[in-house]
Amino acid sequence: MRRSCMLFAFLSLAALAFADGGFDVKPGLRLWGADVAVGYSLPSSDAGVHTRFVAQTGAGWQKYGYYRDPNGLMLDSPQSQSVVDSGVYHNIDISWGLGVEQGILPGGTDGNLLKAFVFYDGRWDDHLKAGSDQLIFASGRPDAGEFLGHSFLGGLAYSTLGKNRVTKVQHGFYAEASGEWGPSALQYASDTEGKAPTSSGSLEFFRWNVTAKKFFPLMELEQGGQNLMSLYAGSFLSGDYATSNKEVPQYVRQTFGGTNPRVGLADAVRGFEPYRFDANLKFVNNNEVRFVGPGFFMPDLNPILIAYFDQGWYKQVGEGISNPASDYLAVVGFGVFGNAFDLGQAGIYLNYALTPSPLKANSRLNLSLDFGLKF
Repeated sequence: MRRSCMLFAFLSLAALAFADGGFDVKPGLRLWGADVAVGYSLPSSDAGVHTRFVAQTGAGWQKYGYYRDPNGLMLDSPQSQSVVDSGVYHNIDISWGLGVEQGILPGGTDGNLLKAFVFYDGRWDDHLKAGSDQLIFASGRPDAGEFLGHSFLGGLAYSTLGKNRVTKVQHGFYAEASGEWGPSALQYASDTEGKAPTSSGSLEFFRWNVTAKKFFPLMELEQGGQNLMSLYAGSFLSGDYATSNKEVPQYVRQTFGGTNPRVGLADAVRGFEPYRFDANLKFVNNNEVRFVGPGFFMPDLNPILIAYFDQGWYKQVGEGISNPASDYLAVVGFGVFGNAFDLGQAGIYLNYALTPSPLKANSRLNLSLDFGLKF
């Protein structure tokens, strides 16, 4: 944890150092890892739009989950503690990417109201085996042990997003549509832990993603350049569909795509075992009201209180594998977070699952830790 915090601090200082030039740096903190994206924008053209080049990378050691039986069927609730534990494994991941964004219409807070983007992304995963009963290693998946993959992403994004730097209230609208292709020749995998990945030709994917979010300012009180209290609401919606003539990589099933990938349905919808509900078609809707209090000791060290309602839906399409009885998720809850200079947030949620219940018996009401706001 100390190393992650030191790396996050270094990346934050780098962001400040680049702030006055054409560079921008966006660091991100995980519990045991970090991510960073570095962008460089060319001067605006005569049409008022600009071109931005992006390089990004990240690495981490994280707890993952795989909640299917050896026949590929999703586990339904409830399950014994031993079965729940067998779904957990740890993973080392390294990711990298290069891309370009080209403005089409001028405007918005970053100078491009509408832009097109093209990215190359790479990823390496090493699933760490810690027992003989872990479900991921009994799955027979070609990427159960190790995975190395490359993909290409393209799409359009529209943004009027903005933020009051004093009150921390966000406003505006964002929408994005993208397509991603991971060709079979660029996917390498091994089905056994410790075995080097090879090009087996069994993995590929085409992924389509649509994402939108909207913020609604409700109250802003400030004095002397400091926030006294503020209140705003927001809603986030994302739909993700992955298909393949072969087999979709597990990390694709467990994530939502786009320019800012997020962990899949059982993390986007809070209160469930992370990485559960890894269907190839999934939707999520997050709805929040956020209260931002005055700074502690410094104006940009703020408490954030969150009330939320999450819902999601999933379906396995064209794969010949049935879902559990329920394919709709709904959760309500509250969160208490701390904001650190607008560079990152950390906090805890109290979640109550309306439907279905988590795998562990009697765990509809539960606590979860998180880094960063959901959207």
